[in-house]
Amino acid sequence: DLDAARELLPLLELKAGRILFGGWPTGVEVSHAMVHGGPFPATSDSRTTSVGSRAIERYLRPVCYQDVP
Repeated sequence: DLDAARELLPLLELKAGRILFGGWPTGVEVSHAMVHGGPFPATSDSRTTSVGSRAIERYLRPVCYQDVP
């Protein structure tokens, strides 16, 4: 299994935003509607959000490793 994981992990890094190792996802969908920014009008300002599809544009490598052994 370890040899297969060594080959598979680099491929998953190119395609996925989160790689889980024996865990469960948060349940938060990465979508255009998901924006956190504070009270209006900041709620609709995607330049400062840390969630949702617009946040992906703010980070260089959008890969999250969760529960890595």
